[in-house]
Amino acid sequence: MIPEKNKLLEKIILGTVQLGLDYGINNTSGKISDNEIASILEIAVKNNLLFLDTAQAYGDSETRLGNYILNSNQNWKVVTKITKQNIERLTDSVIESCSRLNLKKLYGILYHDFLSYKEHPESYSELEKLQNKGVVEKIGFSLYHPEELEYLFENKVNFNIIQIPYNVFDQRFEKYFEELYKRNISIHIRSVFLQGLIFSDTEKLHPFFEGFKSKLEKLNRISTLYDTPKDILCILFALQNKHISNVVMGVDNSKQFADNLETTSNYFLTDEIIQSLKELNETNNNYILPYLWKIK
Repeated sequence: MIPEKNKLLEKIILGTVQLGLDYGINNTSGKISDNEIASILEIAVKNNLLFLDTAQAYGDSETRLGNYILNSNQNWKVVTKITKQNIERLTDSVIESCSRLNLKKLYGILYHDFLSYKEHPESYSELEKLQNKGVVEKIGFSLYHPEELEYLFENKVNFNIIQIPYNVFDQRFEKYFEELYKRNISIHIRSVFLQGLIFSDTEKLHPFFEGFKSKLEKLNRISTLYDTPKDILCILFALQNKHISNVVMGVDNSKQFADNLETTSNYFLTDEIIQSLKELNETNNNYILPYLWKIK
């Protein structure tokens, strides 16, 4: 169970992209098996972690989660995302997601692709209707770029949940955290491990990342200096930020998940450590935006 001394773990959302897709730069095991899904979700229940993050675009992730949820008596809080292909049939696609997940109500619905919203802004009224009907608690956006958030502010869009990338290397959105917090908008963070890049062996790094190697080596030195594993540094960097509501943690297997929870509960970052991690901020989007990686 989560120790009382570390309530931070209760902010963790279990990321489920690995349930439906081969995901992550260092993922060698592929999609998670049905037995492993059950084991992972049992660990989540044991630790009172009932937030799940999924998407219509994550292969059969919704369906596989729904198979487990059907026989579970837990109050799962699920956030899913609408694909751009379903924007013009938004209401039907949300109902279909509920059906696949075996849920009557979703915690959150996000636009997975911001451009699809900009091209069909009228679709947002459908989300608001679903919210008013109690089909979903919170509605909002999954974003990649700060200018997308500025667009929402400038156009006075009334949203109450947002998911954005944030990690020790990618701190682009941090300047907006306080404003989002003041507006009572839930901030969900993803990519704390930068799709697994933080675990890469710097001696075997793909040539594309040569200019980024020094940052990864500095993270290694911080880990050694403060005797704290890299993954713990990265997850707590987000969890300890008072403005962040929840942090998505993806896992490859149940043992990894259990170990991460147990280990994380034994650490807490000092202001000195956090400041050293802030200095890893990277401004070259080629390294911090995975869709720009040229590694194939």
